[in-house]
Amino acid sequence: MKRRGLRVVAWIVVVLCLTAGGCARPPVAPQNEPSQPLSPAVRYHAPPRPQPRVTTPRLASVPHVAATAQSRPYSLVPAIYSVSATPKVARAGDTIVWKVRTSNDVTSVSASATGFTIPLQRQAPGRFGTTFEIPAMMPPFFRGTYLIGIDARNAAGIKATSHLTLRVQ
Repeated sequence: MKRRGLRVVAWIVVVLCLTAGGCARPPVAPQNEPSQPLSPAVRYHAPPRPQPRVTTPRLASVPHVAATAQSRPYSLVPAIYSVSATPKVARAGDTIVWKVRTSNDVTSVSASATGFTIPLQRQAPGRFGTTFEIPAMMPPFFRGTYLIGIDARNAAGIKATSHLTLRVQ
């Protein structure tokens, strides 16, 4: 009788475990054996590393003034608005006047052609200019058309470039 009671209790435990799912073992995935040996590249392949999760602060937590102060990309790059030269055609003894309008963040402007560089003086924020004279006794081989590069730099050293053509007769 004792034995029969143990059987009944064992069956009840088995039935309860199966219906509740508490005693069931998790299914084991069958191991697939390859039919051919793996190549070294496949055998030593490392699984990909988990990527770190990057969180950024919400814009609502940043004050509005700070957000608008940082959203000025145009102030990072200098700009040349206009370049003027008078006269357009220079002759021996003429006085040349160059004027350059730039963005206000530009700190220096220079003009260069064929190995010569002329710095332009700052007259006001965003306004640069220079005046020079063509010598009266100019050798004939200096006559011709010159392409002059105008370089404007801001305090960070970022450069904007424009060009000017000067004809010397």
